[in-house]
Parts: sequence; structure tokens; C-alpha cells
Amino acid sequence: MPTPKTVKDGDGEGSDSSKLISLAIADVLPSTDPFDSPNFDVIAMVNNYFPTELSLSSVESTADRLSERMNKLDSDILDAVELQSKTGTAAKRDLEEANKAVAQLSEKLERITTKSAATENMVREICSDIQTLDNAKRNLTS
Repeated sequence: MPTPKTVKDGDGEGSDSSKLISLAIADVLPSTDPFDSPNFDVIAMVNNYFPTELSLSSVESTADRLSERMNKLDSDILDAVELQSKTGTAAKRDLEEANKAVAQLSEKLERITTKSAATENMVREICSDIQTLDNAKRNLTS
């Protein structure tokens, strides 16, 4: 991708950074919708809907169609937001459960470490007692 040469703040005209962002979004989320095109031309679209003066008689039906499309898009956006909210809630719950599991595992490891230290001390004492008894046996038999 080319690097941006200029960035114009405030007027929003032809910002190379904006074009690069639009291209990156188009790469990730391809769309055939003309509204998503970075080269979208409103005048060309209106002329496409109403190429002659006679076609202006269908303004109401075109407006109704566009209104229905807008309502559908609003509904789709609402559904996406709800899904994202549910997914975020589920992810948060899953993370909390994972943290609890890690805490429980840590507690179990601590108990195992404590028990292994106690077992090690017990083995040392037993070995010491065996050495003492072994020395006593040698003394008795010699």
C-alpha cells in the first residue's frame, strides 16, 4: 500500500489517510453496496434513480423503498449490537470462570507443595530412624 502524502484536517477533502483506511476496511469487509464505495457519488446515484424529469413521478415509491432499506439496516445494526453485547457478556463470564479455575488450581498446587514438604520431612525422619536402628543393630552384632 502506498504511504499517505498529505493529510488535510478539518475539510475532509481527499485525505490520503482516509482513503487508506477505507481501502483497508474494504479488504477486511468486502462489500458490493455502492454506499460503501470510497468513490460514491451522490449526484450520480440520484441521476441513476431519476434519469429524466418524467421519472421524478416515482419519487414517493423510491423514497419508500429507501426508507424500507434504511429500516432494515437499522434493524441489522441493532441485531449486531445486541449480539456483540451478548458475546461480550459471555466472554466476561468465561474469563471470570477461567480466573476462578486458575485460583482453584493455584490453591491445589499450594496444598500439594505443602503436603510434599511434609512428606519429605517424614521420609527424612524415617531414614534417620532407620540409620539409628541400623547403627544399633551393627553395634549389637559386632
